[in-house]
Amino acid sequence: MAYLEGIQTDYAADDVKIVAINAKERRIGDPIAYLNSLGFPILGVLEGDEIAGAYDIQFIPGLMVVDGNGVVSYRRASTDLLPGQPLSEFWDSEVRVALDLALRR
Repeated sequence: MAYLEGIQTDYAADDVKIVAINAKERRIGDPIAYLNSLGFPILGVLEGDEIAGAYDIQFIPGLMVVDGNGVVSYRRASTDLLPGQPLSEFWDSEVRVALDLALRR
């Protein structure tokens, strides 16, 4: 999550949106309050199990790049990296490469 604001800022001119989908888990706490606490605009879907099923999300958190037509151009795969900054930086780089390819930068 720490890098999503930077991605959204860097790709704002391309109208890239970050969407958080709550799926495959029981709601714990207040997800709207959590999204608001991030400090940047993020779209949230509270009951996203159907969406997760439609996009065959295998990992939580799922991370993918989807174009305006619903075509997935990047899907997070399993990794041996432990949670933390190295993993976040890896995903940040992966998503930026996928966005650049999708946007033909």
